[in-house]
Amino acid sequence: LVMLPHNYALARERAADPATRWLFYYITPQDAAVAFRCVLEADALPYARYFITAADTCHPAATLEWVERAQGTVPKLRNPDFYADNPRASIFDGSRAREVLGFSPSSNWLDLSSLTERQNS
Repeated sequence: LVMLPHNYALARERAADPATRWLFYYITPQDAAVAFRCVLEADALPYARYFITAADTCHPAATLEWVERAQGTVPKLRNPDFYADNPRASIFDGSRAREVLGFSPSSNWLDLSSLTERQNS
């Protein structure tokens, strides 16, 4: 999901709905543009899949908590320390984009969401 400001309220509503099974991944337009530029400037990219995603989710709770609530279980994790270091980390692994393309997302959902809430108050 390319997260535009007019979608912030919808994302907050989905996060508040215990029945939702949405995966809460997102990317801002600014970060998508940076990722695109990284691809254009890269030399001899290997064929691979790259997740262009924010480092966090657009859900205020810890990722493994809402995944378990929505899916009934947490899948086997390749790197459990990843979520210990960043409890709200994206469920999609953006490390290949970081390592190969040099893409590092700059967004933070809690900052984006709270800024918009304050502006609308």
